[in-house]
Amino acid sequence: MALTRKKIHVSIQISNGEHLNGTMIIERDTRLSDVFNNLKKDFVVLTDLEGQAHIINKRHIVQISEAPDDDEDDYLELPEED
Repeated sequence: MALTRKKIHVSIQISNGEHLNGTMIIERDTRLSDVFNNLKKDFVVLTDLEGQAHIINKRHIVQISEAPDDDEDDYLELPEED
């Protein structure tokens, strides 16, 4: 069985005042708020609009919002693990 994840488009403000816009990949049945309330993971990965990956400590995030997107290719089929 392949895992299905989804891409979500977000806007993040971090504690130094910088704003980042880009895409995160999360589990299909997970809400954005679930990702940030998960105490087991301290970091999230955001791919910005230029394709650059950012690893962000959740403690430095001041605000995050999901950006609307009309892209229908937001679900990713990942290969099965052996």
